[in-house]
Amino acid sequence: MASSTRRAPSVPRRGHSYALMVTLSAAVLSSVHGFQPSLAPGPSSGLRGRLAASALSAGRLGPSLREARTPLALHMQQRKRESQVAGEASKHQSAADSNDALQLLLSRRSALGVAAAASGAALLPKRQAAAEVSGEPAVEDAFGEGIRKAPGKLVVGKDGEVEKSPEDRRSYRTLTLPNGLRVLLASDPMTNKASAALDVHVGHYSDPDQIAGMAHFCEHMLFLGTQKYPEEGYLEKFLSIHGGSSNAFTSPEDTNYHFSVNQDSLEPALDIFSQFFVSPLFTAAATGRELNAIESEHSKNLQTDLWRSNQILKLRGNQKHPYAKFGTGNKFTLEQNTKAENIDLRSELLAFHSKYYSANQMALCVLGKESLDTLQKMVVSRFAAVRNTDRPTPEVDWQGKVAAFPPEASGTIFKIKPVKETRDVRLEWALPFADAADRDQRLLTKPSSLFSNCVGHEGKGSLLSYLKYEKGWVNSLGCSIVEDNADMEVWGIRATLTRDGEKHRDEVVEIVFSYLAMLRDTGIPSYSGDELVELNALGWRFQEQTRPQEFVTDAALNMHRIGDPSKYISAPVRFTAYDLEASNRLLAKLTPEACLVTYTSPDTPAERREKWYGAMYATEPVGERTARWGKPERIAALQVPGPNPFIPKDLSIKGAITEGPDDPVTPPETVLSDQRWRVHWKGDNRYGKPKAYAFFLYTLPNTFFGEALNPRTSALCKIFKKSVSDALNEYAYDAMEAGLNYDLSFTVKGPEIVFSGYNDKLPDFVRKVAQTIATHVPSDQAKFERYKESIAVEAKGFVNDQPYRHAALFARTYQVSPSYTPLEVLDELQGISLGDVQKFAKSIFKKAFVESLIQGNVEKSTALGMVQTMNEEIPFAELAERDRAEPRLVKVPVVNSGYGSLLNREEPNPANPNSAVIVKCQSSDRDIKVQLAWEVLASMMEQPFYNSLRTQQQLGYIVASGTSVEEGLRSLAFTVQSSVADTSYLTSAVLTFVEEFKKPLADTSEQEFKAFVEGLVRQRLEREKKLTNEVAGHWAEIQGQQFVFDRLQREAAALRSLSKADVVGVFENCVAQGGKERRVFTSEIRSVVADKSRARGPLLVYPGLRVVPEKPKEFISEAGYYELPNLEQSKILTYDPIVS
Repeated sequence: MASSTRRAPSVPRRGHSYALMVTLSAAVLSSVHGFQPSLAPGPSSGLRGRLAASALSAGRLGPSLREARTPLALHMQQRKRESQVAGEASKHQSAADSNDALQLLLSRRSALGVAAAASGAALLPKRQAAAEVSGEPAVEDAFGEGIRKAPGKLVVGKDGEVEKSPEDRRSYRTLTLPNGLRVLLASDPMTNKASAALDVHVGHYSDPDQIAGMAHFCEHMLFLGTQKYPEEGYLEKFLSIHGGSSNAFTSPEDTNYHFSVNQDSLEPALDIFSQFFVSPLFTAAATGRELNAIESEHSKNLQTDLWRSNQILKLRGNQKHPYAKFGTGNKFTLEQNTKAENIDLRSELLAFHSKYYSANQMALCVLGKESLDTLQKMVVSRFAAVRNTDRPTPEVDWQGKVAAFPPEASGTIFKIKPVKETRDVRLEWALPFADAADRDQRLLTKPSSLFSNCVGHEGKGSLLSYLKYEKGWVNSLGCSIVEDNADMEVWGIRATLTRDGEKHRDEVVEIVFSYLAMLRDTGIPSYSGDELVELNALGWRFQEQTRPQEFVTDAALNMHRIGDPSKYISAPVRFTAYDLEASNRLLAKLTPEACLVTYTSPDTPAERREKWYGAMYATEPVGERTARWGKPERIAALQVPGPNPFIPKDLSIKGAITEGPDDPVTPPETVLSDQRWRVHWKGDNRYGKPKAYAFFLYTLPNTFFGEALNPRTSALCKIFKKSVSDALNEYAYDAMEAGLNYDLSFTVKGPEIVFSGYNDKLPDFVRKVAQTIATHVPSDQAKFERYKESIAVEAKGFVNDQPYRHAALFARTYQVSPSYTPLEVLDELQGISLGDVQKFAKSIFKKAFVESLIQGNVEKSTALGMVQTMNEEIPFAELAERDRAEPRLVKVPVVNSGYGSLLNREEPNPANPNSAVIVKCQSSDRDIKVQLAWEVLASMMEQPFYNSLRTQQQLGYIVASGTSVEEGLRSLAFTVQSSVADTSYLTSAVLTFVEEFKKPLADTSEQEFKAFVEGLVRQRLEREKKLTNEVAGHWAEIQGQQFVFDRLQREAAALRSLSKADVVGVFENCVAQGGKERRVFTSEIRSVVADKSRARGPLLVYPGLRVVPEKPKEFISEAGYYELPNLEQSKILTYDPIVS
């Protein structure tokens, strides 16, 4: 399975408001304050049964397993995690990156995902007789030759023919170049960011049998020089100067390359990018060196259950089908094995590229501010030169010729021993396409959505409710299409188990089959399909504009699957009709005889070892269970879901649209301010969408939260949150499906309650949720034990996180108060009783001060009405300002040279071969001009750092640098994770790079310096196009008690006042050796895995080296805290905002 994220440098983007998924914001913000980031909700802990077209994921609909094992899912989950490494410009940008990645994951993995119909509509069908391939069972080839011949001339689609949301203000045009390359152009005069993506329809399924990882390796190599631009990493270098970033990934059937850049730099960036596909060099030196990067990437995945379990499950597949391949490859498959077989790797690489990188198998999407005519000229003049061989689609080699799973596969249960303490049951069914027409029809009607809508429901009478609340056997349950390839879909159910549930997993499976039998007998209700169509139509109608890079990446990938160019945008997400008969046909296939059963448990006997990841597993025959599961006992409590009462009906817009997309954003209005409440409100005068957002942050006493917050209180918060979630789930699930969401989270200041979605039924929803939160007191001992067990599993999972995450969190415990590790929470968890939680629940809201923001399609009176509701349902006493909880930032001591303050710990996972280092330089001057000088310095250093340690020295796959913000102060962090060097070597490499950067910094011309500055300016001046972005920015200011709602525009002005000398001053004074204000904290996590080949560096003794004490409190007591941030120190109000 090849799912590569090639992390390229990216300049920190927006200051504090970037595509925040509001329903998850509270959880993310709590993690920002050190409130156990590893326990914040993520793809695994927040598993939902299915996802409909909510207010924040408009146009997407259908079930999704948050831990889908497919390559694109792995890619997006990996990108979600690794995006946190890069040192984002602010806590909200980090949250946004994670949520954007998650939304993209869900859009690709949902049952409505276009990838399910891989390559179908554009194929030229040609029926052939059944064939035998390598002795495997014959399957009728009904998919055709798969040839998309180049037209030999430019084919231009009609302007206006591309289907788009009524809210989409972009203009589109489709092209097919003479060489067969298909193009979607998007003109957006209002954009400040331009993007392009090219998807090559070849992935690791096409790897040569003897060279696993070839497609992935080819992806890496394209970044390392072309005939026109021979310098390695030249695209990344250009992008780093011009506010951009690039990335790529390899999936089973596609390889996707994409970049974004400031809008006035698209043409030169596109010229560099186009040469990847016109004249790549594939130099011998780079070929040999990049093998180390592939090995580092593989090493990073060795202790990740997602990768390990996926590769085990490939063992049950037909080994003649490419599904069974090892996709990422490693140094053994690409170097050692090829040498042993006398294969010349570079020659094979060139042959692979020559065979598959043909223009007729490429799709390109370009978005810019230019007109469609100008964009067309840019593209045609550059990409018409891409070579075309009119080759057939790669899947013709296997689709219709060999089945992905042999008939006997369903007769064996695979039992996996995970790295983390995971217990689950997975049931999966391969659903092959009968022919190209069947594949196209599934793309159109998405038949699995209808039964997923029932099976994954979480309301009363649902499968989840019965297994979770009646039996106590599961914590979560979800269903989805989990594989979608050219010749098949795989639909699956995953249930995470309690310890007790593990003892009854055969019975869990039987109950699942009982539900499926009931559904077949009762029939899928037609109103379920009607609701899906209605919700999808709402999502499409009020769809928010996608970020440019995500838009082009998705579009290029999807274009291979869609024959009609006018449907390039709409086909992946639209659901305009359903087919009950087709749904019932697929439902009938979900039998025990065809089911692939997988059990995961830490108690699995280690009988066998998988070859590539070393994962342990066992197998056993299904045996007589097939017959028992085929005739399950009927359970009266299991029912089909009823009609959804939360579907909005009133979609009227409550106010006049007085702001245009090019106008400055007006701030919210303070509509209530007293000793208990400060309420900010803003109606929707810009976007015209029937949606609203309501935030309520309860700041509690500083004797309870803030500096007094401790691991025990954290554990109590987690138990209470899980209990409230259970109490509300059957009620709130339908609301969530209809685009109405709530989230209860605990920040360092106190509880935060967030509501979002269609405003029609929001006030009643707010009342019910508030009532439950205020009055809920856990009383069920069995449920209490289940919550403790679930939290313990999550906490123990911290041990198996990536080492760089350990380095970051261990360091954080010394730098931010309060902070502590999940293992400290685990220690406290064991001693908490049900009575302790009951006492805690009654004490939460005794005293508080509430900050609130209500924004969107709500009138002022309605907003104040919701505040009154919250005030009535959650009563509390006044809390004086001096007694309110606040986080505190530790003042890292000045050490003029070397490591600074050094933390060195063993890697908690003794089996992880990777070590990690984070060298973090902390600022101390709150002057906004100085703070922004740190950002400019970070963007100047980012690409050279990546190029030196990652590309040239090949020290590891995870190499990143960038700024982060804590309590108004920026820090510049350098991160490296490696399996080939120890921590001393890595730290020495970082410090050496910093010292050697003095010359390139001094040599930077004024023109180059201004380009870096302008890149950051343009990011801040990007016009607001999404209500969610605007809301996130306002809430960041309110939560931080700063209220500078035009911060980005003022920062843009401050940036333009910077000189190169200002940035050099920061470097010399705060980052380089000898700096008088050099506050450096080095966090080293060393692997305990013995490896004689690992490069070793000496522990250098620098003057003033401070090895931190074992207990953070001792360090903090000596170092002290910074004062809380204030506007006078930052001087931001002295800069007039730039409004154009």
